[in-house]
Amino acid sequence: MLLAEAERFPELAERWHAEVIGPSMEGLARIVRHGAERGEFRACAVAEFPQLLFAPVIMACTWQSLFARTRPLDPERYLDAHLDLLLAGLRA
Repeated sequence: MLLAEAERFPELAERWHAEVIGPSMEGLARIVRHGAERGEFRACAVAEFPQLLFAPVIMACTWQSLFARTRPLDPERYLDAHLDLLLAGLRA
């Protein structure tokens, strides 16, 4: 709903960002930076763009909204594939 209405109600989008999205992205960035400092993750742009970690979730939601009836995703396999790609990309 927020995606559809953010243009008409920018204060709602800003509040959602301030209270949910911003803190979540900063938390993800801290985790990646901490892992890189400890040598558990490789140094990469994900610390600068933590949105990349969450983008597949947005894609899955969008896909399901548009194509679920004719081309549904298998959520368990999708999650496994995402985690495999994510961990391989971050691995030191």
